[in-house]
Amino acid sequence: MAQDRKPDRRVIHCLLCFKPTDTLSAHLARVCMKEKTPEERAAELQRAKESCKLWIREGRTWDYNDICCWCPQTAIKPLIMQLKRKGFLLQNVPQGFEEADTEATLLQADSHKIPTSDAGQSATISAASSESDPDENPSSDEPEMDATWQRPTPQFSTPLRARMQQNNLYAKFPPENPLLLEFRHHLVNVMQISNCQQEVDNVARVLRYIQPSGDEINLDFIENTTVLGDYFDQLRRVGLSAATRINYIKSLLQFLKFLKISRGGGDHVFYHKCGHYMDFLTVLRKPISKSHSKDLCSKRHDYFVGEKTSIHTLRLVLRKAKKDILEMFRRLLNSEDLTEEEKTRYRYYCEALLLLGHCQRPGVAEGLTVTEWLQRIKVNGRTVVAVKSHKTANSQVASFALTEEEDSIIHQYYLSVRPCHLKDDSDNPSGADRLFVARNGTPVGSATNDLRRLHEYYKCPNVTSQQIRRAMETEGNARLTDEQKTGLAHYLGKVALVHYRMRDPTSIVDTANPMQVLTERSSDDSDEDPASHKRPHPAEEFGRFAEMFPVTLHGKPPNKVTRVEAGFSEDRTLYDRWRGKQFKLREAHLLGRWTRRPPTATKIKREIEKEQWHSNCPSAESILERWEPPRKEDVESSSKLMKQVETQRWKYLAVVEPSPKAGEGKGVITTKTFPMNSILCDYHGEVISGAEGRRRIAERENAMGTAFFFKCGKEDLCIDATNTPCLCHPDQETFGRLINYSKKRPNVRPAATLMNFPEGQRYVLFFRAMRDLAVNEELLFDYGVRRDSFGGEGADLTWLDE
Repeated sequence: MAQDRKPDRRVIHCLLCFKPTDTLSAHLARVCMKEKTPEERAAELQRAKESCKLWIREGRTWDYNDICCWCPQTAIKPLIMQLKRKGFLLQNVPQGFEEADTEATLLQADSHKIPTSDAGQSATISAASSESDPDENPSSDEPEMDATWQRPTPQFSTPLRARMQQNNLYAKFPPENPLLLEFRHHLVNVMQISNCQQEVDNVARVLRYIQPSGDEINLDFIENTTVLGDYFDQLRRVGLSAATRINYIKSLLQFLKFLKISRGGGDHVFYHKCGHYMDFLTVLRKPISKSHSKDLCSKRHDYFVGEKTSIHTLRLVLRKAKKDILEMFRRLLNSEDLTEEEKTRYRYYCEALLLLGHCQRPGVAEGLTVTEWLQRIKVNGRTVVAVKSHKTANSQVASFALTEEEDSIIHQYYLSVRPCHLKDDSDNPSGADRLFVARNGTPVGSATNDLRRLHEYYKCPNVTSQQIRRAMETEGNARLTDEQKTGLAHYLGKVALVHYRMRDPTSIVDTANPMQVLTERSSDDSDEDPASHKRPHPAEEFGRFAEMFPVTLHGKPPNKVTRVEAGFSEDRTLYDRWRGKQFKLREAHLLGRWTRRPPTATKIKREIEKEQWHSNCPSAESILERWEPPRKEDVESSSKLMKQVETQRWKYLAVVEPSPKAGEGKGVITTKTFPMNSILCDYHGEVISGAEGRRRIAERENAMGTAFFFKCGKEDLCIDATNTPCLCHPDQETFGRLINYSKKRPNVRPAATLMNFPEGQRYVLFFRAMRDLAVNEELLFDYGVRRDSFGGEGADLTWLDE
């Protein structure tokens, strides 16, 4: 009987390969530590047991309040459900959480409309629930039925937030309140403030303090200013900064202006009451503004008397990263692949060149567009770039002058790294024209965070753009002439220091050169930490590993002896990563074998046997699950194409001048790779009949080049693009009419389509790629016109044969 019993062993994870096993000693002896001594295996076994015990004591139990601190609102419920499925133990989960309707929870979290509630409100709800009889308060266990219910706020870790929570200063009206929704709509659609959640939250908190109870906002608060003064006094007592209190007042002033417009039009008494309330806020703001000025003066005094850091020291991360970046630059020039981590770090360095190397604001890196980059100007050995939209001081164009090396590094990012991160299915049109984009294809949201991550990677003290700008200004005031100081003020965008006037590219270069002189100090090796490069980063190590042992369909992973002889570590990290890459490669190969019809399990197994893959390959069942039929392109009813035709916002194209092919005039180039047959843009204009087009041409001179005649089925049609810009897009320059001619090297072709727009059918002439298009390639089209097309009068038009 004892022999029939199955052993009930404790499952322990191997800390070397992270695999669970019920016989860890045998696993270590056979797999992970087969070359080690029994004493070393015993020590590793004991370490794994201690780790397992520690996890059981501390790691298996999670606190709901901690999860709320770590996760965004939309991720809390899915995470808790997943933790419960995995067997974790959860504490302090609110009653009714599991029964809460998933749809309601997601609706609350959607669009960031329900920030977490405050402790005061939670305490009020819980107190009311405890004091009332459960039968009389049936909704106490069903928070989703209460429109004002919000998720309990976790305990804040910072002292200031804890004091705000204790004093009930985080309480606010729910964002579903009709008046707050109207205010939000006013900010977004009238004031053009898309990111207005903070303003709405500020108003909701102030109104909740004035009106502690009730679900609807009572506008009688404008008759009593005493409570408002008490609120700002409370904010001061808990230690909220003067700058934040001023933001609260600004939000309230915007709210009162909204009330005057929406409610005061027919009620003159209410209109004047709002005006008196705004006057009180203006008076209230004066002492707070003085306090804010004192805070700024104190900070400037601390900087004045404190130890100054040289510009050379602040740029330490640029010197430490330069060797790695130049190596990546070389590999990109040779069309060698970089890992995703290396591509991201390359982008970080390009942004750091602008922020630290040229002392620009973060908004310059975030707002720099592809069009502005392609319009850069070469002047006296430098490249001058001008940026229109940079969030701050937009009345002045931000401009800087790059060296030839910096220009080459950033341009290589544009050619080789940026196209890898662009997403065709992205709904954000702004990402298509921004130079710096994140991995997911969206524009970089915070260049400051990217700069911080670069400092963390190279283990350097974090330096912000404000610090380097302040140091450059201090150094310039001490060493530059008055004329050079004026140029430096323009270069840094300090509009308040000097009277602004437009600067030409030569003056920008004349300012950049003395700025470089200011930073010349000791050799670049003086600040290097030799220990920081002893062990390469895992991404770099795998890059060398894959270069020495290329990942192929039929290759075999190097064994332990081969890895050690090649200079790599003994563990399985690189080995497992190599196998993972090969697995994905084989999976993609099998999925690509059957594109039009689904395969059978027998065919997949036969293909695997044919390739002689006995291990590290996907199963036939997994291939069947992942196989998808090809998506048929429905151009006639594509809502995406209709929107692009209506808005004329075609992504990943840019207008350049002069044209690379003609050497003069304008041209259209690509800013990402396009596969063959891709739709690039349309020829935009008025669609008329062919007879009407010929009649119009006969009535006017030199307008032939703007009329495009084509046939769609039996229809003889013409697109008249004489009006430039077109009447429906007066502020845009359409791409189609700027595509240049080429008889020998055309790369796009026209394709007429009858599209089903909501208002009716309409003929559209698209341009499709005739072959795969590379980045920065000009679009060229064969007009079909030859010299003999003019009856002998065009014999001198030799460019028609090019």
